[in-house]
Amino acid sequence: MWPSSALADIAMRRLETYHHPYPFRHLKYESAGHLILVPGGPRTMRTLRLQVDGMSDWLLSMGGTPKADAEAGVDAWRSLLDFLEASVKGR
Repeated sequence: MWPSSALADIAMRRLETYHHPYPFRHLKYESAGHLILVPGGPRTMRTLRLQVDGMSDWLLSMGGTPKADAEAGVDAWRSLLDFLEASVKGR
């Protein structure tokens, strides 16, 4: 779809450059595509049809593999829960 990991790296550099005061982290997963879902989400969908006027015939590949996406989703969910817990506790 677009180089989301490279764009996230740019965002990370900006946060560092401007000394963003809150914790931030870019999670990267080898072989995962653009469709990282929380645990329990559908794992068979590999494409997305745009719901935009004039583009509804476009079918976009999400990349990655179902296994890598599922593993990334589990890890990202755990990381999110850890982040939220640490934030609530003020760490």
